[in-house]
Amino acid sequence: MNLKVGGNYFRTMEFPKLELEKIIKGDIEEINSSRQKSKVLHGTKDIDASGDEVENSVRRVIRRKLPIKYYVSQGHIVDHELSTSPQLDIIIADNSGSPVLFTAENGTEYFPYESIYAFGEIKSTYYSNKKYVQSFVTTTQGIYEKLNRENTPPDMLSQDLSLVGSGGLKFDYGDKRPYKNPIFKFMIFVEANDFSTNDIKEILKGTDEKYLPNIICLINKGVVLKAKINQTETGPSLGPINLIPEFIPEDEKQNSDWVFVEFGDNADKSGANFAFMIYALNQHLRNCLVMRPDTLKYFNRMFNHKGHIIK
Repeated sequence: MNLKVGGNYFRTMEFPKLELEKIIKGDIEEINSSRQKSKVLHGTKDIDASGDEVENSVRRVIRRKLPIKYYVSQGHIVDHELSTSPQLDIIIADNSGSPVLFTAENGTEYFPYESIYAFGEIKSTYYSNKKYVQSFVTTTQGIYEKLNRENTPPDMLSQDLSLVGSGGLKFDYGDKRPYKNPIFKFMIFVEANDFSTNDIKEILKGTDEKYLPNIICLINKGVVLKAKINQTETGPSLGPINLIPEFIPEDEKQNSDWVFVEFGDNADKSGANFAFMIYALNQHLRNCLVMRPDTLKYFNRMFNHKGHIIK
């Protein structure tokens, strides 16, 4: 394209379009390819290797979507009493000030609880008879009840800076969250298979929301999430999405409900569903503030020690 200025013609620069949909499509193809390999390995009865194929692929794709300050792996969460969670398919932790406590020979890693932003479960295929969501809730409840970490106070601006000034003076900053380090829990199923919302309706309705997954992403079908329901003249409609359901005020809970949302059209449904999952995760990470673990507390639990005063 040429642009005429003062009688002279200048060639204008063309700005190419970043075709993000093609990038997402490539990610989905990578995940689906790992699922096909998984099915081959499953046929050889190597169940562990079969599961690893899909988990590694999803972790790899998610890792590429997150800034370097976040560490993506799999393994166990450990608190300062050395209480340890079951093995988790994916853990997202602070990559700046919170070291991995231990890495096993097979790559399984152990993370200090304070550094955890999110954890999740990854499955190749959903089977209704497996009761995956119920099992995930049991694991989450165990982590919340048996492991301990302090909440990040609402007045913390960063890991080093608080809004409490000298003399205890506090500043009003408008953040009404009770604490700043909620854990984002999620489940990813590559193939929805025989999924039905009836499978999980009772557990979603009858479980404390802090134990439930914040999002269930069935890549080729849709996403289960919590949203505000607006009542209109033509009937209820979907309102704002609540990524942290446990923070919904009591007086607003009656206006929110669990919903199943299908993003995109048939041709790009898988990409759209997965893209929303990544968006939700990034949104949480941006707003979550984890604190650095006191590694000395972990050390003191690992080893007995004695000493005497030098005079």
